Amino acid sequence: MRERLSVVNGRLVGSDGQDIEAFLAHHKGGLQGAELELFLEVFRAQLATGGLYRERCIFCHDPARDFARLNLIHRDGQLLGRYTGHDIAAFLPGHARLTEAEAARMTETLGAFLRGGR
Repeated sequence: MRERLSVVNGRLVGSDGQDIEAFLAHHKGGLQGAELELFLEVFRAQLATGGLYRERCIFCHDPARDFARLNLIHRDGQLLGRYTGHDIAAFLPGHARLTEAEAARMTETLGAFLRGGR
């Protein structure tokens, strides 16, 4: 999906130039409100990582969407390991050789997948 999306003038657009928010609002009955915002947030998070998960994480972990849903939880505003209780933002720097900046982007991306529930 990430390969077919870009941000133009602050708006998500498809490879054909179509505004993704407008498309999602009307496609097959459309998405509205919080559900639409969650989809847009997940798409933006995918773009922000620039394929980082695929480059560094997929070798050992399920696809990001599945990994987040199965292994992570939000509790008290933090992203935590479901079974370990580890604070993911503190755990990721150095894991898979992620820099601090990459770890912050990955934490946001995984959190977006979890909030999106998809």
